[in-house]
Amino acid sequence: MKTACTGTPTSKNRASSAHMKRTLAVLVVLVFAAAALPAQGRYPAPEGMQTIHIAMLYRGPNAGKESTPETQKIQTAHLAHITKLAKEGHALIAGPMGGDGDLRGIIMLKAASADAARALEADDPAVKAGRLRIEIVSFMTPSNWFTFGPVKDDLPMRQFVFGFLNVGPKPIGTPEANAAIMDDHLANLWSMRQSGVMVAGGPAVGSETRAGVVVMVMDSLEKAKALLEQDPTVKAGRTTVELFPWFAADGIMKGR
Repeated sequence: MKTACTGTPTSKNRASSAHMKRTLAVLVVLVFAAAALPAQGRYPAPEGMQTIHIAMLYRGPNAGKESTPETQKIQTAHLAHITKLAKEGHALIAGPMGGDGDLRGIIMLKAASADAARALEADDPAVKAGRLRIEIVSFMTPSNWFTFGPVKDDLPMRQFVFGFLNVGPKPIGTPEANAAIMDDHLANLWSMRQSGVMVAGGPAVGSETRAGVVVMVMDSLEKAKALLEQDPTVKAGRTTVELFPWFAADGIMKGR
């Protein structure tokens, strides 16, 4: 009996992938459709959407935990590369992750495309040395909700909670139900923005698994998760929560 080779897409797999892409496309459209609905003063319609590309830096194939003169040299060059990107206006904010997971840090980049963002970070000496590898995740953020201030040398570091709202297990429902959920979702995000808890975020683009990005001013993953699990899209099973501790300069991301 002939079997399909591993990694070769079958018609069933292709149909499933196509369905997922259509589902995600609908989710992104619903974000903007809900924003166009009468919000009864609960939030301003998102405007001035800008795309931000996140360079997620994971441990690479040559990553080692021992510090040597060579690894110290690479780390110094890595930090110099980020400083260069910031001075050129490409890096909006950057910082290391807390803990000892494979995700070591993230850089939010302003670039013409995801490929352009990848090319910028591919020049990082730590990436070239194989100590880090890159994954690019892009998201759109409304400029009338969130802004990025100038990078300054004297800004203090603080802990944030960086995370994703990933595509959940529940399928999308009727247009009316989806619009209502997304309307409540945007109202919830605006409430967190107004309280100062959420300082950056927006819908992910070009991903089959990521639905949105959130950055929160909190020092507890548990508290952040408990808060996000009350979001209407999470409660409806449309999204799930994935969070990381992240350290970055205070005062650059501004939500109010």
